[in-house]
Amino acid sequence: MDKQQYKNLINETTWQWVKNYFDSIENYEPSVLCSLDINPKQWIEFSVEHFEYAEQNYEFIDNTTDLSKRISETNVKMGRNEHNSGEINYGKHPESNNKMISLLGANNLAKLNVLPQYILCRLLVKFPGHGVAWHVDTAKSFGKYYPELNIDQDTHSCQHGQIVRYWFPVTDWCTGHMFQISNTVLWKYKQGQVFKIPFGQGHASSNAGFEPQFSVSLTGILSES
Repeated sequence: MDKQQYKNLINETTWQWVKNYFDSIENYEPSVLCSLDINPKQWIEFSVEHFEYAEQNYEFIDNTTDLSKRISETNVKMGRNEHNSGEINYGKHPESNNKMISLLGANNLAKLNVLPQYILCRLLVKFPGHGVAWHVDTAKSFGKYYPELNIDQDTHSCQHGQIVRYWFPVTDWCTGHMFQISNTVLWKYKQGQVFKIPFGQGHASSNAGFEPQFSVSLTGILSES
């Protein structure tokens, strides 16, 4: 970045529209929904043994929706790139998704109250100095993985029920790790504590610590039972 680029960003307040947009959304206060019985060592070993299934992502222009595109364009303009937004992402490959569902097990799936045949489990690994910039989720990746679902992207529901997205840490909180949903910054969390990420709510994560951050984003359909 040179002086003129810096001057333009400050004078244009490039970020202001993002702040205004999310300030207009009703605040959501996340709480622990349940606690899963997980073995961190197994999840970390999985990430090593199946590294070939991982995608290495960083902030890019996301054309999923008009809102996603505008937010990601702003993030990139503000300096997000491969040097500060890297993420190792497991789960888009069917075999890795199925292996992680097996790692979770039936008892944990019952706690989550989701249909076992429709689950998209994503293990996310972030190294120090990296994080996922402020963004919102849609159910489009879930629909791409399960094309037989007729998903209403406005209500985030389908023919089998309401779609939900959860987040839980694989390991206990470590110094410098954070996850924010709406206006609440999560820290000092315990492994397996489950939080809901409502569709349309802003959220982000960061690793300003000294060890990898392991977490899981899980999308499913709520069971009626």
